[in-house]
Amino acid sequence: MSNYYNESEPIREFYAFEVNDLLRAELGVKSFTEIKDTLNEINLLIKEMIKYSELNDHIPQGIKEQVITIVTQYNNFSNLLKSYNFDLDAQNSFRKRTSLINNIKEWHKNIYSGKDSSTQGAYFLLVYNTIKTYNLSSFQNDKNEIEIIKQELISTTKKAEDLFVQLQSKATEETVQDYALIFQLQARQHSYWSFSISPFILKFGNAQTWLVISILVLSTFAWFAINLNSIIPIDLNKAPSVVTLELLSRLLIVSVSVYMISFCFKQYNVQNHLATLNKHRQNTLNSFKLFISSIDQSDSTTRNALMIEVAKAIYENGNSGYISSKDGGDSSPSIIEMTRIVGQK
Repeated sequence: MSNYYNESEPIREFYAFEVNDLLRAELGVKSFTEIKDTLNEINLLIKEMIKYSELNDHIPQGIKEQVITIVTQYNNFSNLLKSYNFDLDAQNSFRKRTSLINNIKEWHKNIYSGKDSSTQGAYFLLVYNTIKTYNLSSFQNDKNEIEIIKQELISTTKKAEDLFVQLQSKATEETVQDYALIFQLQARQHSYWSFSISPFILKFGNAQTWLVISILVLSTFAWFAINLNSIIPIDLNKAPSVVTLELLSRLLIVSVSVYMISFCFKQYNVQNHLATLNKHRQNTLNSFKLFISSIDQSDSTTRNALMIEVAKAIYENGNSGYISSKDGGDSSPSIIEMTRIVGQK
């Protein structure tokens, strides 16, 4: 409630009692239930005037004073209803009750005829319509302001969406470049040659390290094979059990050596295979920006197809030629299928 109405004693008195409190149901057949609808209607009209007066700061002070006058009239009738003495009025054939009911009905009738039962000059319907007119005007102004704010909000939202798209595009580009760099570093880690005359820098990747190990193991095996008779001689004149043990020793050493050579060269091929895959992924991501920018934004089919191919290039093991497809294992169909489903949305 506004400060003006907060400080008004008639307004506080008006809200202190509801219509049902004024009907005096304890009087039985002599209660005032017959004017319940009349009192309810007047009460609601007054509450509506107070409500709109509180909400609208443009309501003139004089109109608010007229509202107080109308409320005072209502309170006067309320006090007469609350103070009605049944026993005293019974001695006068209930003339006071009849007069009070007729006066309230007459006031209700005069409200809609533009008159008033008091000498205050407060015309109920005129005040009510004036407040409603001010409220309608204020509502239209508020509606215009809301429409302006709405258009500004739409414009701001559009700018924010455009900015978000730009940031998203920029973030995508940065992410693609970051992952391309990651794949490049992984490719170099798996297989990388680097020579420098000065200051004599020589860098090896994992594949080159395994190649050196393989060559050393192969060279050791070759030297061992050449000098096998001198390292593990076989004297056929010895007992058969001793000869058999010497032959098994030779076989065991040769088998282990062959396994080590095979293992080392296999690791060399695996590292080269991984380096090739990561280099392929790097090239795919580096070319992604060029291809995606050349496709029309509305061509979702082609863009989805490109995304699927990029996903396949990243998640599939592929065939590099260094290892067989059997050793390479299966690709990742679940990832590819998921990418296809997401791309269709």
